[in-house]
Amino acid sequence: MGVQHFIMLEFDKEALSVVNALEPKIKFKGSHRLTSKVLISYVVFTDNVALVVVLESLQNGSNRDAFQSRICVVVHLVNGLEKIAQSQQIPLIICGDFNSRPGSDPHNFVVKGRANCISEKANDPLGIFQYLKLQHSLSLVSAYSSFLHSDGVEEHRRKMNSQTSEPAFTNFTNKFFGTLDYIFYTDNSLIVESLLELVDLESIGNNGIPSPTWPSDHIALMASFRLRPPSHWRPSPPPFPLNPWHLAALR
Repeated sequence: MGVQHFIMLEFDKEALSVVNALEPKIKFKGSHRLTSKVLISYVVFTDNVALVVVLESLQNGSNRDAFQSRICVVVHLVNGLEKIAQSQQIPLIICGDFNSRPGSDPHNFVVKGRANCISEKANDPLGIFQYLKLQHSLSLVSAYSSFLHSDGVEEHRRKMNSQTSEPAFTNFTNKFFGTLDYIFYTDNSLIVESLLELVDLESIGNNGIPSPTWPSDHIALMASFRLRPPSHWRPSPPPFPLNPWHLAALR
């Protein structure tokens, strides 16, 4: 027991020297955190055989919308599916609410195959992100984005965002207006045959959704695909149909 206390006291001294070297504006917070945690360790962990230090950033440690939370979910999902798809040579369709706008890190990771987190908003002073596998080799394309390459659909282009090549919106509330939902597919193994027509903003009104007419705050997305023959699988873009908008429009 005495040895354990001695180790903790020595750890306290080492940690305190680090805290004392901090800038004055954060020195008090660090000292308070250290004192509180060491006191707790004396009371609770009296039979410990090891000490574990968990460090967090005071700037973004409690930010629920920080880079790490969303990009890690997407990275683990896609990398996991990549292992399955490559081992079995199967086509993939990934669809859902990604809670990420077009051009964001999660979106770029899916469609571009990589995300350069170091150059983005992420605060990574220790360079931890460089050891993460933020890339994949799947040929993933957004189904609605692929529509812009087709002909004879000028009527529907106004429902798309020309800068992002995604729908102008898929979520519309009194606090948010934009695109969060996607249908991604492997274009080397699948061909888009048809898409559900996007909703007119005028038909929803200015108050957002849900409403008595629209039961969800997200609009519906739908796509019909055709399999490429396995011998013709290739990474090049698929031959887009002349008019993919022949599914019934939402009314």
